[in-house]
Amino acid sequence: MGTELILRHASAELLSSDFEANLRKGRAFVPGSHGLAQRDLCQLRIEHPDSGRAFCVRAEAVWIDAGPPGGTGLSFLDFDAAAQDALRSFATTPSAPSVAPRAPSVAPRAPSASSASSALRAAVRVTSPGRYSSRPPTSSSADDSSNTPISSRVTVRAAGSSAELAAVDVDPSSDPESDVVTPAARHLHDRVRELDLSEREVMARQGSMPERVALERRFGSSVWEGLLHNPQITTREVLRMAKSTSLPTGLVNLIVANRAWLSDGAINQALLSNPRVSGTHLERVLRALPQADIQRVAEQSSLRMQVRQAAKRLIRR
Repeated sequence: MGTELILRHASAELLSSDFEANLRKGRAFVPGSHGLAQRDLCQLRIEHPDSGRAFCVRAEAVWIDAGPPGGTGLSFLDFDAAAQDALRSFATTPSAPSVAPRAPSVAPRAPSASSASSALRAAVRVTSPGRYSSRPPTSSSADDSSNTPISSRVTVRAAGSSAELAAVDVDPSSDPESDVVTPAARHLHDRVRELDLSEREVMARQGSMPERVALERRFGSSVWEGLLHNPQITTREVLRMAKSTSLPTGLVNLIVANRAWLSDGAINQALLSNPRVSGTHLERVLRALPQADIQRVAEQSSLRMQVRQAAKRLIRR
């Protein structure tokens, strides 16, 4: 079982704005406290304010704001081109126009700040995580809050106006000129932006998950070597580097020299598929596999010829 976070926007305009600021970049901010820790996996469900359709995507918690009202910064997983196109269509396609209401004889009052803040809610419930999808909610999902045990259901009403929350940027390393970011994200962004080269290296080698995310998103692959020396680095971070077709030879050497990383099936497969891994590096990756897996690699037509030939040489020895 996993945790599902439900993000609702007050209007289609706010959803579109949040898409341009955050969602299209593979990230989201869900306000409120709900018990996730950094690196926890969850499923994010974004509900369209007009059509009632839902878009779901697996995500990882990369930043936790513990202060009131609190919130969680999410980074989307499996957010490939198809998922990006599906989310774009979901967030930007206008709903069917409704009949325009008759103009009131008295001008309506502008909504108060309290009513605006109640328009956007973040709900958390326990469910099975899954890949992204764009589908209308079923009647059971619309009513399941009444059937869910209280211990498994938390509803969080966000503080601040809905416009502010929709515009919150969970990426502490981007949009530096934005005026609408959380204090914690702004503080971390400012720290990272002002680091000199030596301080950047120290943070890469010793920094926490939010600091590593901020560093990599601001400085890119230039901080990868320091990150690979960080004892707190996760296999998911290493996997992202192992997939890069621009991975420098020196960093390939660092990754293949780590037995724990080579024993991870996803990292091993990424290295075998990466054209930057060749020669002795490729042989070391193959030697980390059981003999039966080497045999399968030698016969796997989807792998490049160089990998299959290296596997066959190991089998003959």
